Amino acid sequence: MDVAIAPDWDGGLDGERLFAVTGGRDAPEAQQCRVVATASGKDVIPRAEAITRCRLAFVVRTITATP
Repeated sequence: MDVAIAPDWDGGLDGERLFAVTGGRDAPEAQQCRVVATASGKDVIPRAEAITRCRLAFVVRTITATP
């Protein structure tokens, strides 16, 4: 799942609505993490370091509008 904020977002929260955000660290997908050069496709940093960085990143899992 990919969640991104649109570049033209004005910072508003859809009027007065609140949203519940669920997320965390140490996502299982981190085991597949790599940092690669676009041109060559080769690893830029060691794979273990890339996995550690991804495990430390906060990952948003769901965003739900509250009633």
